[in-house]
Amino acid sequence: MMRIDRKSIIDQYDANRSNYKQLVETGEYRLNESIKKRGIKIHALTPRIKGVDSLLDKIERKKITKPFEQIHDLVGFRVVCLFLSDLDEIRDIIKKEFDVFEEDDKVNESEIQIFGYMSVHLKARLKHSPGAKFGLR
Repeated sequence: MMRIDRKSIIDQYDANRSNYKQLVETGEYRLNESIKKRGIKIHALTPRIKGVDSLLDKIERKKITKPFEQIHDLVGFRVVCLFLSDLDEIRDIIKKEFDVFEEDDKVNESEIQIFGYMSVHLKARLKHSPGAKFGLR
């Protein structure tokens, strides 16, 4: 069983905490401004920073060896749309404002449109920043 150096991970996490906060502030501002400019009404835009306990749990559970290179959701944003038709427009906003490097579309993958969990997950980053994960619902 792989052992992780918890103290080293916690120290690195704490050293970067201000960067995560800055990424949340910058990302939230850019998203809000771009969404407003396009006149899209949303239910919520919720940013978050993954807690250190959650980070350690993920590292152990997924047997991650280089957490700050392999984990891309230390910062996340959930955008809850009022209308399904707004998902593509908000996805375009995110692709314009951020460098999207991975996409998981649970909406367009399903052949039958049923009421339930419909989500688009985008992994993206700002230049010179850790990655962030966006969940569009």
